[in-house]
Amino acid sequence: MKLSNFSIPVIRDAFTTAFSRFPLALISAFSCGVISIYLIEQNDSKAEMQRIFFSLAIGLPWVTGMHLIAENYLKSFSQKLLLFSLGIAFLAIIYIFIAPDFDSNRMERPIRFFSFFLISHLLISFAAFFKKGSIKEFWEYNKDALIIWFVGSFYALIIYLGLILALAAIDNLFDANIRYELYAEIFIVLAAGFHPVYVLSDFPKGDGIE
Repeated sequence: MKLSNFSIPVIRDAFTTAFSRFPLALISAFSCGVISIYLIEQNDSKAEMQRIFFSLAIGLPWVTGMHLIAENYLKSFSQKLLLFSLGIAFLAIIYIFIAPDFDSNRMERPIRFFSFFLISHLLISFAAFFKKGSIKEFWEYNKDALIIWFVGSFYALIIYLGLILALAAIDNLFDANIRYELYAEIFIVLAAGFHPVYVLSDFPKGDGIE
């Protein structure tokens, strides 16, 4: 999906492609975005919602890794069901014992969270290459994944800058009194909506895919 080709049918096809391969990953991303907007709108947000947000932040890369393992190595529905059940159980453990909140004074939770956040991203790098394979293919796979991530980030940034400049112009010209929270919410929609759809719709396949 190129920036010059943006249209409703192209975005719809990208979403369909991404959701067909990574449904739980997109659900995690969208849910994270919804909760982020809720946290912005509610000044008295509860610690539970904050921990759910951080759990979903880990959930996006974690279940993406689960999807890659499933499509490369698992054939039966029961095997995939077991894998994703274990993955969701892991996120429940993250929520209960590891996910931090802004009101917590326990510094070990943010440190543990950051460690698991890195591990969940490393899972994506290795998920499609647990079997012995070509080192060259491994690095090509990760290079392609990083490129699509950075390209998606660049497109999201361009769209964001265009939107906020347009809003700023409307605010200044027509005294629209646009809330500052709207700028943050637009960023969240792009980060939790557009970016994962763009990346996952063109994410490379591993060595287990024919």
